[in-house]
Formats: sequence, structure tokens, C-alpha cells
Amino acid sequence: MKEVVARRGQSLWDIAIQEFGSPDMIRQLIIDNPENLNLNDPIVVGTKIKIDDTKIVNKTIVDYLSKGGHKPATAVDVPSPMAFSSGFSLGFK
Repeated sequence: MKEVVARRGQSLWDIAIQEFGSPDMIRQLIIDNPENLNLNDPIVVGTKIKIDDTKIVNKTIVDYLSKGGHKPATAVDVPSPMAFSSGFSLGFK
């Protein structure tokens, strides 16, 4: 098994795509890392994640991401802009 370190904004989906080439491997990530991964909580930046690299599903995707230095991070917290200013009121009482 190899080990990867979670980066800012990475989700289980991102790690599964990056290391296995398929989001179907999320369950395998949790099975291999029960002490620090689960479906309910975001991955903490810096978490060391064990990867069974004998279970790659789509090597083409894994190679593409690896060779390009791409690290998917779709869980980045970006504050959503406020549609209305804090002083906005519809006038209802």
C-alpha cells in the first residue's frame, strides 16, 4: 500500500478519482482507513490515507492526473456571495 496526504478541498470522491480512477472506490478508501475516514465528515487537510494501488479501476485517469500533477479538490469552501445586503428588507412586518 502507498500513502497520500489529503490536500485542502479534497473529498473522498477526489481521492478516489485521483488514486483509483473511479469514485466507486470511495468505499474501499473507508475500508482501508477506518480510523480517519468516513462518509459523514470532510477529510482533514494533512490526513494520511492508505491506498491499495493494486486496485486501480481506470489507469488512464490515474496516469493523466499523476503525470499532469493534477490533484482534484472539489470540496473547496468558497463563500457564496450574498444576494442581498444585510440591510435589505421586503417590508413585511
